[in-house]
Amino acid sequence: MEWDVVGAAGELLGALAVIATLGYLAIQTRQTRIATEQSVRLGQVQATHAAGDLYARWRTLLLSDPSYGEILVKASEGGDLTTSERNLVSTLFDDLFVSAAFAHQLSLELGSFHKGSVDTGYVLETLNRYPCGIDEWIRFRNIVGGVGPDFVTAIDKELQERSFAD
Repeated sequence: MEWDVVGAAGELLGALAVIATLGYLAIQTRQTRIATEQSVRLGQVQATHAAGDLYARWRTLLLSDPSYGEILVKASEGGDLTTSERNLVSTLFDDLFVSAAFAHQLSLELGSFHKGSVDTGYVLETLNRYPCGIDEWIRFRNIVGGVGPDFVTAIDKELQERSFAD
């Protein structure tokens, strides 16, 4: 009879150990889920900031030398550009296009808090302001497509609809 009591006590202790283990696992699972959610949210915030940083770099280039804006206006008005001015215009627009494509991809892949339409809108507004960039877009769009094919499709579609390009 004593062995029956010892066996029952052992089963009771085993059951309590299983319940304690399940409780511990439930707490760990909850903490892991919360940490994962926070990590995803942090990634979204970082992606949003990264998108802003990409555009800031382009604006910083423009503001670093007042003559850059003048060169863009000159190019947009069809003025004759020197070789270095043409290279500058190309570099400025190439940087803008790549930055916008990266920002667009961040919004798609990492779920940043800005919408991809902001990126296309920013580029389209810049092309509207400086039409000389359209030729750069046509020249550089295939390279940009390696960064963000959806972005290229969106820009091309808008350019066709707005009759900016052929």
